[in-house]
Amino acid sequence: MHNLEKSVAEWRKTMMAAPGASHETLDELENHLRENVEQLIRSGMTEPEAFEHSLAQLGGARMIASEFRKLDQSTWLPVKLVIGFGLMLAVAMMIFAIAQLDAGRMNFLLAGHVFAVTLGYGTTFMVGALGICFVAQRCLSDFSPFRMRSLTRVTFLLGCVAAGLTAVAVILGMVWAKAEWGRYWAWDKKEIGAFAVIAWQLCFLFAHRLSHDPRPPRNESSRQHHRWLGMVWGESAARWTS
Repeated sequence: MHNLEKSVAEWRKTMMAAPGASHETLDELENHLRENVEQLIRSGMTEPEAFEHSLAQLGGARMIASEFRKLDQSTWLPVKLVIGFGLMLAVAMMIFAIAQLDAGRMNFLLAGHVFAVTLGYGTTFMVGALGICFVAQRCLSDFSPFRMRSLTRVTFLLGCVAAGLTAVAVILGMVWAKAEWGRYWAWDKKEIGAFAVIAWQLCFLFAHRLSHDPRPPRNESSRQHHRWLGMVWGESAARWTS
C-alpha cells in the first residue's frame, strides 16, 4: 500500500541535497506538491499515480537545483526594475516633501498626504507593470513552481504596500481637509478617485489570495483562471489610476 507521508519524507530527503535548498523553500514546494496530489486524487487518480504525476510536474532534483542556482544568481529582471524604480520614487518624493516643508508651501499633513498618495499610486502602477511582464513571459515560456511562488510573494507584498499607502494618504488628506476646509469628505472628483483606487487595490488582493488559495480548485483551468484574474486586476488598477 502506498504511503504518501513516507514518499514525501523521502522526496524531502532527496531535495535537501540540492544546492541552495532551505527548509522554508522545501516547505513551500511540499505544500505545492501536496496540493497537486490532492487535486489529482479528487479528479480520479490513485494516490501513487497522483504522487508520481505531481513529482513529474514539479521537476526532479537536478531541475530544482538548477532553479535554485538561477534564483540565487539573479532576481527576475522586471522585479529588479520595479524595486529600483520604487526606491528612486520614494527618495525623490521625500526630497520634494522636505523641500516643500522648508519653503512653507505645505504643512506636515499635506506633505505626508502627497508623499503617501504618490507612492501608493506608483506602487499600483508597478504591480500592473509586473502583470504585463508576467503575461508576456508566459507567452514565451512558463514559470517554474518555485519562481511562481517567489513572484506571488512579491506581487502580494507590493499590493499590500500600495493599498496601505493609499489608505494612509486618504486619512491624512481627510484630516488636512478638516483642518483647512472644515470637512473630512465632500465626494469631489479626487476623493471619489482615491476611494475607487483603494477598492481596486482591495479587489486585486482578494483575487490574488483567491488564485493562491491553499485549498485546491476543482481543476487546473480554474487555477489558471484565478491566476490570470489576479494579474488582470493589478494591470487594470494601474491603467485606471492613469
